[in-house]
Amino acid sequence: MERTYVKNALLLVLAALAGCDGNDVQTPSTIESPAAQQTLPVPASQPAQVQQHTVSRKIVSGPTVIDWDELVPEDWERIELIDQLMIEYDVEGASDDDPRMIALLERIKTLWKEAPLVNEYDGKLVKLWGYLVPVEMDSEVVRSFLLVPYWGACVHSPPPPANQTVYVTVLEKEGYEGKLFDMVWVTGEIAIERLSNELGDAGYRIDAQKVRPRV
Repeated sequence: MERTYVKNALLLVLAALAGCDGNDVQTPSTIESPAAQQTLPVPASQPAQVQQHTVSRKIVSGPTVIDWDELVPEDWERIELIDQLMIEYDVEGASDDDPRMIALLERIKTLWKEAPLVNEYDGKLVKLWGYLVPVEMDSEVVRSFLLVPYWGACVHSPPPPANQTVYVTVLEKEGYEGKLFDMVWVTGEIAIERLSNELGDAGYRIDAQKVRPRV
């Protein structure tokens, strides 16, 4: 990042942080009086039979819709952490190219890369919305991208923490036809996997069965 933009980038960081199977079997029963039994005997050649029918139901569960806050451990307080670091580095009134400001930003970038993750949804089918930052694309067809919680992340401001960045691969053969910062719903299996590239550091990965515009 250019030195003249360090302080503004830090401010943007602060702003961005601001089943059942079957039914009960119904067995018909008949209560008859002795007289009725005499007048309506059951022929020996046609023994009474009771047929039992079981209806099987298959429950298909859909994806779990999750929010970005659910990907951050409850005890990881981002705002408090930045406040402490600003005091530690004594950057009040510091200029853009002040060594203290540069050192603070580098410290934050390191902490963001190592941000703790949540394993509650690891291996589960989920649905999450966010903004698309292309990683691999052919013309206007996106094959993989970073999913981030706010517009401008990774390009116009410092990347979000790893626990607020998801690396997405598009499983659909046709890919996703879109552009930078499209707002999309992503549906697929999520996994804990740290991935890094020049755009940012992701703490999660989703192999997307569906990528659709959020309208």
